[in-house]
Amino acid sequence: MQYSITFYSVALLVIFFLITVLATLLFVKSKNRPDDSGRLLSAFLVLGCLYFAPWMLGYAGWYIFEPYRTFMFYVPFQHLYALGPLVLLYVQKQFPTPHLPKFSKLHFLPAFLYALLTLWMFISDVVLRNDPEFYADGWDRELDSWYQISGFISVCIYLIFSIRHVLKFKNSLENVVSFVEELRIKWISQFLLILTIIQVCKLIYLIFFPDYTFYFIHGYYYLVFAVLLLLIAVKAYLFRNQVLLLGIQAIRDETVRTETIENTTLVNRQQFEAFDSLMNQHLLFLDERATLPILAQKLQTNSTYLSAAINQHSGYNFNDYINAKRITHFKTHVSQGKTTELTFLGLELECGFSSKSTFNRVFKKHTGLTPSQFVAQTISKSSAKS
Repeated sequence: MQYSITFYSVALLVIFFLITVLATLLFVKSKNRPDDSGRLLSAFLVLGCLYFAPWMLGYAGWYIFEPYRTFMFYVPFQHLYALGPLVLLYVQKQFPTPHLPKFSKLHFLPAFLYALLTLWMFISDVVLRNDPEFYADGWDRELDSWYQISGFISVCIYLIFSIRHVLKFKNSLENVVSFVEELRIKWISQFLLILTIIQVCKLIYLIFFPDYTFYFIHGYYYLVFAVLLLLIAVKAYLFRNQVLLLGIQAIRDETVRTETIENTTLVNRQQFEAFDSLMNQHLLFLDERATLPILAQKLQTNSTYLSAAINQHSGYNFNDYINAKRITHFKTHVSQGKTTELTFLGLELECGFSSKSTFNRVFKKHTGLTPSQFVAQTISKSSAKS
């Protein structure tokens, strides 16, 4: 088999092999999940490998020698219209939100039509005519500007929709659970960030090197793409976040109970103060897995009413409201000198935080200080008074 050994052909081949293996492992692992998000990501990785395959095989000499040249022309590698819908569908499967519209298969219609076009080119040139018409100029039609630009725009649009979906999911979490900072939606944020970097690199090449006759210059972009795709594959395989599943379940429970949080529900100040007093009296905010449905049940009210009371009279969403109380509880302990009795970690856990990093992020967000700075200031003020 023809395969010229060059730096790019070998480097891309190694990356191609590694991503394919990881995509297969993700597909197998996804069989144990209740949803098909793992299979969707596996399909995205496979299409990503096919995307840079023409450059990998091109550097290996397949555009020069027959029958490889014909194979490269008539086999569709770059499924640009399918990449965007796959990303959005994967994000929606990973992070469901209340009243999520059903994903329509029509999103894949452009990809299907383009596949039919490539099939017709093959039938016309090879089966019917046995004489190239579409490829008479010896140019790969996948590199036509109209396809590359429209495919780039398609991916950008779906990437924007995916980012909006994640932000909507985060807002839903903040109104239902008290441990959003612990979740941080880390994996999906990294996934979308890497895709954004890829799109920025693609935009630079479309602006400064729109002509694909500069084949070797575009090779740098495809090498960067392959490396970033491998990074996605590795991170996806290593991703674990059981706590996020608790947040998703809380959103589902809340959807079943109240359909949605109605901001139009009016709650008087006295009722909010009654809820707030019970919260402080029974220290309900110390539960590190506190959710809106659970606390509403303990306060003998419904989730919609409790959420409206918090939003209208505290100035916080549910997550920030609970964490503000935990921070106040911590400050009380510090002022009582309990930092000398308990380690910082012990005090953080006692105040309802599950980890030091979560506590530090929340404390800095609410006070503008690190816990150590606050303790030092408190001790300094106490010493000055005495």
